[in-house]
Amino acid sequence: MAWDKNSDNLAIVPRSSQSVIIWSAVTRESFKLDGHLKSITWLQWATHAPVLACGTEKGNLLLYDVRKGRKTPVIGIHSREITCGAWSEDGILALGSVDKSVSLSTDAGDTIKQVRCKAPPHAMHFTSRASDGPSSQPRQKTLSVNVGQKSIYLLN
Repeated sequence: MAWDKNSDNLAIVPRSSQSVIIWSAVTRESFKLDGHLKSITWLQWATHAPVLACGTEKGNLLLYDVRKGRKTPVIGIHSREITCGAWSEDGILALGSVDKSVSLSTDAGDTIKQVRCKAPPHAMHFTSRASDGPSSQPRQKTLSVNVGQKSIYLLN
């Protein structure tokens, strides 16, 4: 389960379900988000907008925009189970999979980049860090990836 950034919506995946239940703390009502995706293995709300990302055992992705009520399925983003992911503050979605790769996508589901790893990614997190130049330069986004629970990859 996961709360959105404002704690207005709670997304829940019941065991053995193909649907996500979204409960609104504001209205105290819930609805079933059926994306026709089997075996949801990971979900997380975006930090920049009310968008929910759901990864599956088959490596597919479902993006759901609460404001627009729009579901965007992304088929084949990975070839195996999606196990972890993270959203950047500007809407970049990073996903890790058992297929030993990390993908970077837009919040619309368009793939920006794929990176191969020596082992399956276990966890990841976006952060900003200062660049080496003058303080007026923009901060760089860095993705930290726990690979195989033995190494940390840093991707700028």
